[in-house]
Amino acid sequence: MNKDKSQTICPLPWNHLATTSSGTYRLCCNSVDQENQVKKDGSSLKIYKNKFDNVRRGNFYNEVRKQMLLGKRPSVCQTCYELEDEGVPSSRESYRKQYWETTQKIELLAPEQSNDLEGFPIQYIDLRLGNLCNLRCRMCNPWSSSSWIKEAPYMFENESFQVLDWPEKNEAWIDEILKHTEIEEIYLTGGEPTLIKANIRLLNLLLSRGGEDIKIKINSNVVALESELLNTLRNFKNVQFKCSIDAMGELNDYIRAPSLFNDIEASVDMLLQESFNIEVQTTVQNYNFLNMPEWFSFCIKKDWPEPTLTILDDPACLDIRKIPENITEFALLEFNKNLNSFNLSENRRLKEISKLIGISPDEKQWQGFIHFTSKLDDLRSLNYRPRFSFDSLTII
Repeated sequence: MNKDKSQTICPLPWNHLATTSSGTYRLCCNSVDQENQVKKDGSSLKIYKNKFDNVRRGNFYNEVRKQMLLGKRPSVCQTCYELEDEGVPSSRESYRKQYWETTQKIELLAPEQSNDLEGFPIQYIDLRLGNLCNLRCRMCNPWSSSSWIKEAPYMFENESFQVLDWPEKNEAWIDEILKHTEIEEIYLTGGEPTLIKANIRLLNLLLSRGGEDIKIKINSNVVALESELLNTLRNFKNVQFKCSIDAMGELNDYIRAPSLFNDIEASVDMLLQESFNIEVQTTVQNYNFLNMPEWFSFCIKKDWPEPTLTILDDPACLDIRKIPENITEFALLEFNKNLNSFNLSENRRLKEISKLIGISPDEKQWQGFIHFTSKLDDLRSLNYRPRFSFDSLTII
């Protein structure tokens, strides 16, 4: 095995199809947002207009694959590489393990074979069929949540937004998915996938073609669990609900408005009675990182799965790595104090958070955090303050 290749190669540019909520092809959900959308001559390539077999043989994908085969790090993939440099497990490493046989085949390729895709079928599909959503999560935006659209003019300048209902207007995307006959896994998110009817149509078509062995992974806020969707999912042999929950009680209600934690708790308890695989997916950000030990303790006492953590990097002003130097030491002390108070100082996932607090201090982003939070609180008429407060640059 080529050691350099093993440090750079990810199987997804060979075996993966992904879209944004607008239907634009992108490399993957972990790639750098400003660079990951696939375009040709300045125009975005869409799943309902452009055939993916042509798209993945185009210059964008070919260049990414060639760089990986040369032992180089494509800039669009920096999110994963930077986490690895910081000693934190990355999605790239997870996908290498998940698709190990594919990865081994890739590592035998020479750089000039970067566009030779014979023997590399699409195994994994990440679909975002629009932005229909019932929540206005603070770290989200109107591109991913239609509920954000009314607030958007006050928070995002010189932008226009709309409900993205392209899956209902043009169903060519369904044929584009169904032509891939060796799919092993489909990841549905949004928007809120439990509200998007196109997801149910797709799942039923997959079942009609004998696709019950395909792993279905759904990233949901679990606020609206429709019986029609649950009944459809019960026909698949492997279903994973990634329950997006970032905190408990009032902090959840603050971060993920207008949800109520009591409702979410009831939904998770209900899902745990099903045969589905349940995962608690938590986005770590300035608002909740100090509460992580308490959150883990709650999940343990409830006999829920231990939360899987995603470190928020967009918007950057909410990134715990950007906390400025004059606050980092205090933040670390508070975090470690909380770890000890809940007897979780040896928890691997929580220790990973402590490694990241303030490692890339950025005063400009911190000021952005203050401005963004104050403005949104005023817009939503909120007086609640998270444990990590932006008032006077102190922790309360």
